[in-house]
Amino acid sequence: MTHPLSTIYLALAALFFLGTGAVAMSQPQRFAAALDLATVRAGGLNEVRAQYGGFFVMLGAACTLAMLGIVDRRLGLGVAAITFGGIIAGRLLGLVIDGGVAGYGPTIRRLFLVDATGSALAVAALLLEA
Repeated sequence: MTHPLSTIYLALAALFFLGTGAVAMSQPQRFAAALDLATVRAGGLNEVRAQYGGFFVMLGAACTLAMLGIVDRRLGLGVAAITFGGIIAGRLLGLVIDGGVAGYGPTIRRLFLVDATGSALAVAALLLEA
């Protein structure tokens, strides 16, 4: 059953993923700096384009295709749940290892909320679609 939450979620997730990917591909130095990363050579810029740009653009495409009904909606919701869930799990582990957020920049601090919300809403939308 198609639920309105999943449609709204897929649209917002697609915009987030596509926007993130586009910035990472077009402005890798700026993108990396916002995440407190340093790139030392062209290989580092290429890695930002690949790991953030390419990956996030494809996530956005999956969410868009799912929203449009071209692929199963659960595919788009699933990739979003796995992505946001994995990222927030890694962030929380890092928080424990680092002993708190001291030294975390403002973008990273905001991403805790983005990733936790993205994960929770993706799981909720998946359950509503079942």
